[in-house]
Amino acid sequence: MPKLIVALDNEDAFDLAEDISEELPDVWFKIGPQLLCDPNWNDIMRWGLPDFNIFLDIKLIDTKDTVTEAVKRFADAGISAVSTIGHRVTETAVTAAINTPLKIWQLLRLSDNDEDNPSPICAFADGVICPANCLRYAERYKGRDIIVPGVRFTEESANNHLSIITPTALSQMSFVTHAVVGRPIYNSDDPLTIVKKFHTALGN
Repeated sequence: MPKLIVALDNEDAFDLAEDISEELPDVWFKIGPQLLCDPNWNDIMRWGLPDFNIFLDIKLIDTKDTVTEAVKRFADAGISAVSTIGHRVTETAVTAAINTPLKIWQLLRLSDNDEDNPSPICAFADGVICPANCLRYAERYKGRDIIVPGVRFTEESANNHLSIITPTALSQMSFVTHAVVGRPIYNSDDPLTIVKKFHTALGN
């Protein structure tokens, strides 16, 4: 059954994360570029590490030295997973993360891209971030983490995702390990209730 990753991209992220973790301690949290620029970013780092699983979704791509140093700092901070783009960068990140718990998850394709050209995946990546419209490729990566963004109950909430998948459908795919949900939760008037619905629908 896929683990639920809640995307924390809005201004109430810190309070939402606290509420969720109190009732559902197995839920992961995704922190992306939006939250990195939020004044509460430091609060969330102090709150969340190392007791909770935080996926730093920054799609890391840079020079070898910069990637190596960044990954070492993420590992030292207690980040659980970080996203990368490209085979070379991913290989560098994996090397830097050796002997640490930090997972390196490579992006297969952006969720707003419908071109049939998924990126080559580094053989050493711990996982693959695979949008719903790429799931036909996912089984070849069995044995690694398979992370699916854009999980929704209805098409109306697809937003920038070209294709979505329901949590119930995703829970039937044994090779999928993590499901990412953002806007349906943090745009809700009752986000904790929505988190619980996704959590249950995923089979957790």
